Amino acid sequence: MVKLVPFSQEYIDKSVEWHSDEEIAKRIGIWVKYTQDEIRYVIDSMANNPATKIFGIDSNGKAIGYALLKNIDYKNHSAESHITIGDKASWKTGRGFIAYENILAYGFKDLGLNRVQTFVISDNKELVKLMEKKPFGFQQEGVLRQVLARDGEYLDVIVYGLLKKEFTQRRKLWQQ
Repeated sequence: MVKLVPFSQEYIDKSVEWHSDEEIAKRIGIWVKYTQDEIRYVIDSMANNPATKIFGIDSNGKAIGYALLKNIDYKNHSAESHITIGDKASWKTGRGFIAYENILAYGFKDLGLNRVQTFVISDNKELVKLMEKKPFGFQQEGVLRQVLARDGEYLDVIVYGLLKKEFTQRRKLWQQ
């Protein structure tokens, strides 16, 4: 069972560990080596930011990642979403999909958001596939061309958006 849980010290410590892993960091767009103290500072800052809601992702009692809504604009009812599955054994198991569904449901239902957007590095094929998967149906809204430099090449960042009515309609279909 995958569920969102409070972002406790355990998740802060795990996030530092995950962000220190080169393979995981690369997948989420971190390619500058940061010290564990620098990573901890960023994670702590997110956890204490009123415009951010961050949760741990628990799978059967095990910390496997975190999900968040950030840059929450309460006036315009929008936010940016992000998910990290740091537990490599949980990759490609569907757990990320369930966690993403949970954070979106929280944003649309509990926070009253109308729109959620996300930014995906073009070489993260698994996340691109998840964003475009029919149950979510994020719409590609644009591409920030060659905005990131990594390992001597430039990468695009794809901008995706999802509206509450789109999420609600699709969610009804796959819950039948």
